[in-house]
Amino acid sequence: DDEPSSDMLFDVDLVCAKLNNFLENEQYSEFIFLINEFCDSLQQVASMQDTSFSMKYFPLALFILRQIERRNLLSQIESRISIHNLLCPYAFDSIGAIVDYIKQLSLITVEIITEAKDNFSQKTIRITKDYIEAHLFEDISLQRLSELTRYNVTYLSRFFSKNTGEKLSTYIARHRLEAIKDLMHDTNLSLCEVMEKSGFETRSYFNRFIKRQTGMTPQKFREKLAESGQK
Repeated sequence: DDEPSSDMLFDVDLVCAKLNNFLENEQYSEFIFLINEFCDSLQQVASMQDTSFSMKYFPLALFILRQIERRNLLSQIESRISIHNLLCPYAFDSIGAIVDYIKQLSLITVEIITEAKDNFSQKTIRITKDYIEAHLFEDISLQRLSELTRYNVTYLSRFFSKNTGEKLSTYIARHRLEAIKDLMHDTNLSLCEVMEKSGFETRSYFNRFIKRQTGMTPQKFREKLAESGQK
């Protein structure tokens, strides 16, 4: 018996399951690679009239359409490529033309998904930073940040670190110290007043914070700022 052709080695249900897994896990390069591989296997079918073509093409086309609809991307994708022919492959002149269309549609879909994700990420980071800036002298609650961004506390911390290269707690402490430095430059304010204005309830907590961030006592830190004229 002849060995099975390579296109017969593709189980379309398994392929769609893998494609879905790649999308859910944001493995977009793997998604495109598998789409391309599967499309190349379609080109080995002799004719669009062959049953094997329909059995492979339509499940894949329906899968792509469901992914587009589930993510509400229809109008965005339609602005860049027509989806009308996705379920009408016989409108194309050849299998090669169909394959090129599927590859292009898949690439555009991934581009729009990642663009939306990037925009959402940027918005989330901006919301987080704006809240921190507005509440520097308060006890900033990670739970409150979680409510604002709709991420759980643990994921938000990882998300912030991944997208900014800085831990959330480090970012808060760094900006709080910058604000304290501005207060310390005001020679009319005593250290106790600086402590109160910067939201610390006790002198010991204030001292520990400054020591942890600078390695100095508040008094020494203020003196160094004055000597260097640091802003």
